Amino acid sequence: DDAVANGVHAISGVVDS
Repeated sequence: DDAVANGVHAISGVVDS
């Protein structure tokens, strides 16, 4: 999954806290 600056994975859509 590509983690974006906002912490959201663009592919899986999982949010990184």
